[in-house]
Amino acid sequence: MMLVTAGASAGPEESPGPATDAQRMEGGPGLWLSVGLLGGITQLSRGLADYQWNTAPRPSWGAEARVGGRRVSGGVRLWRTHTTQGMGDLAPASSVRATSSELVGEYRLGEAWGTELLASAAAGWLHVGYHPDQVTFQPSGGGPPIVVELAPVDEWIAGGGLGLRRSLHGDWSMGVGVEASVFGLESALSDGQAVVVRRESFSNWSARVELARLYRRR
Repeated sequence: MMLVTAGASAGPEESPGPATDAQRMEGGPGLWLSVGLLGGITQLSRGLADYQWNTAPRPSWGAEARVGGRRVSGGVRLWRTHTTQGMGDLAPASSVRATSSELVGEYRLGEAWGTELLASAAAGWLHVGYHPDQVTFQPSGGGPPIVVELAPVDEWIAGGGLGLRRSLHGDWSMGVGVEASVFGLESALSDGQAVVVRRESFSNWSARVELARLYRRR
C-alpha cells in the first residue's frame, strides 16, 4: 500500500517553467523597478498632411521607467519621432522633431501562457521643434526677402493603449504594445484672401517594442 500525503506528488516531479514578471513581482516583498528601452514606429495624424507634414509611418525611440506592485504600476516615459514639413516651392522642407514626456500608468488585466495583457494610460507634454527654425524666401512679386521664424510648440498630450509582456532569461522582459495619443495645435489655413487661425485636435498611433530590466526589493 502506498500512502500519499498532502503536498507530496505521486508522479514524477515537474520542473516549473520560467516565471512571468507578474509572478516574480507577487513573490517578492516590497516594490519593484523596471527600466527599459523603447523602439517602434509612429503613424502621424493624417490631418497634419494639410499643413505639408510628411505623415508616413516614422521610426521612433525612447525609454521608460516604472515602479509598481502586483497589478498596477506607474512611471515616466520619453518618446521621440521625427518627420519633415514642406514649404512648397518657397523653401526647402524643415526637419520636425516631436518629443513627448509623459507620466504612464499600467494595469495588468490578466495572464495566459506566460504572457501578461496590459492596459495603459499616459498624459504629459509634447514638444515640437524645427531645424532649421528660420526660413527665408523671396516673394514672387519681388521686394525684400521674407524671414519666417518656426517657433517651437509645446502642448499637452494624452493617450492610452494595450500591450503584451513576457519574461525572458533572468530579470529581463520584452513587451509589445500599441497606443493612440491626442493633442491640439494652433493651425493657419488660407481661405481666399484671408488667413484663418484656429485650434485643431490631432491623433497619432504608435507601435512599440520594449526591452526592460526588472529590479526587485529583496
